Amino acid sequence: MSPSCLIVSLVLLLISFGSAGAARQDCSGCHPVQPGGLHAEFSCTECHGADKDRAHDTGVEQEQLCGRCHRQETGVLHGAMATRSAERDFIARSFARHDADFATANCSSCHLSSCSDCHGSGHALKRPDSEACVRCHRGGFVGWDYLGRAPREDSVRYQRGPQAEGEYYLQMRPDIHAERGMECAACHDMASLAAGRRSAKGCVDCHRPDPQVVEHGIAAHMEKMECAACHAAWSAQEYGTFYLKMIDSPAREYFRVRQDADSNYIKSAYLKLWEAPPLGLNAAGKVSPLRPWFLYYSEIVEG
Repeated sequence: MSPSCLIVSLVLLLISFGSAGAARQDCSGCHPVQPGGLHAEFSCTECHGADKDRAHDTGVEQEQLCGRCHRQETGVLHGAMATRSAERDFIARSFARHDADFATANCSSCHLSSCSDCHGSGHALKRPDSEACVRCHRGGFVGWDYLGRAPREDSVRYQRGPQAEGEYYLQMRPDIHAERGMECAACHDMASLAAGRRSAKGCVDCHRPDPQVVEHGIAAHMEKMECAACHAAWSAQEYGTFYLKMIDSPAREYFRVRQDADSNYIKSAYLKLWEAPPLGLNAAGKVSPLRPWFLYYSEIVEG
């Protein structure tokens, strides 16, 4: 064999080995997925690493995976939306004294647990829009009112009309910012949520009170009242929330309210309203709209 033929043979052999190595690194051979959304231009190894064993470690938590690049943002998973420490403390002092599993049965579905809760799962992650927010911030919680949705009464006779996330609602007037096309993230951005703040902006960060408006000329209004005390058109309100736990009791059939077939509990309320909210002092000591909600009553009904 001539030297030139030997060189060609070696080159072909190296190309062959190189192709085999590339094939081993090509994840699509076994995983026919293509990143989309925010990570459309990323290679597999940018998130999963080049170490094959590490990339196939299914025990890696999403917070650890995303946190390799998004260290600050994972603070959301340790904030109020995820821990719900105040709510858990309340339950521990009340319902849990009689039912240790109360929170699991009634309160766990809307607690933030991973990045995918807001950004979607799989390989097509996206920035959450307002509809992603109201998957949890629905019903009487702050969120639905932004889109003009008021929760219906629990009685089956009122379970009709438009529906979202499995719940019926009354169409009310949306927030003016929603009418103008603003998403929740315009004021509640990731940096503020990761830092544990409720919002990144307040009203006066974008709106300067018009001094020609008579109410704006009253010092007590400007110093002691939140803007929403006057500008909130309506608020969802619920009075007399009750939970009934049925234990081998036929009494469950007497309640003509919507019920979760998988739960031992029946939840309803004495009264729901959708009107101008009552006013009171908030944590900052300012007059603010109040949202009466979860004024609890509890009963365990045995057969």
